[in-house]
This record gives sequence, structure tokens and C-alpha cells, in this order.
Amino acid sequence: MPAKIALSGTCYWCLQAVLDHMKGISNTRIGWYQHESDKFEVVTADWDPRQLPLAELLRVHLCMFCQGSAHALRSRYPHGIYFDNPDTIAEARGLLEQNPQASHLHVAATRELIAADERYQHLFLRYPGLPFCRRIVAPQMEVFFNEFSDLSRTATTTEMDTD
Repeated sequence: MPAKIALSGTCYWCLQAVLDHMKGISNTRIGWYQHESDKFEVVTADWDPRQLPLAELLRVHLCMFCQGSAHALRSRYPHGIYFDNPDTIAEARGLLEQNPQASHLHVAATRELIAADERYQHLFLRYPGLPFCRRIVAPQMEVFFNEFSDLSRTATTTEMDTD
């Protein structure tokens, strides 16, 4: 049975585009988590740890979306990964303790998603030709396909219509 996860660390459209192409990930949704008086962008998903082991999920997240803790919009894009299972939270924290580059990645329980409007869901899949998708999301996808082709359901960005 899939687990519920959420990830934050960058623009939710970039996160969702990568997650939409990963083995073991399904039913992604973009939106926000509330923290005190602030909201921050997240992508929630169903995650099958049999298809995508936790260590691999963390490796992708750290490589793709957690390049350093300093960021002008860090409150809007905090580095986080959220699980619905306390045992998975403990396991993730244990794995991350072994990685000095992960010291700023927050691991916690999932929360209720404040979903973005339906027209903003799966932006890259639906509208890859938008200027934002071509300039911002497509380069992220290229990195993903180059670095993590073994975890992808799609081989390359050349297979997607980005014109």
C-alpha cells in the first residue's frame, strides 16, 4: 500500500515535474502547508517504497532540491520531506544523520494540504511549451534525467514535447 509523502525545497512546479516522472510515485498534487502564519509550497504524492527505496528518494531530493541552505526565498521553499508513518520519519532521520549535506533538511509528519487550483496542477505535463516551463522546469528535468535515469519512468526530455 502506498504511503503519503510531501516534499518542499523549491518551486512546486519543478518538484511536481520530477515526481511525475519517478518510478514509485503517483497521484501528485501541488499546494501549501501552513506553518504558524506562513504558507510554504509542497508537493504531496503516493509513494511506493518497494519501487522507490527511501534512500533513493532522499538522494534525489537532496541532489535536485536542497543545494545549500542559503536562499532568498527559503521561507517560501523550506527544505523538507514529510511522511505519514512515524517509522519512516525515524528511518529518514537516521539515513540523513549520515549525510552532512542534509543537516538543513527537515523531516516531519505530513499535514493537511491546501491544494492549489486544478488549473495549476501538473503544469509541466500539460503545458511544457510555456516560457516558465521551458526556462525553469525543463532544465531541472534535464538534470533529473541525466542524474537519475534509473529512477525515471521516462527516458529523456527529448521524448516530451517541449516546443
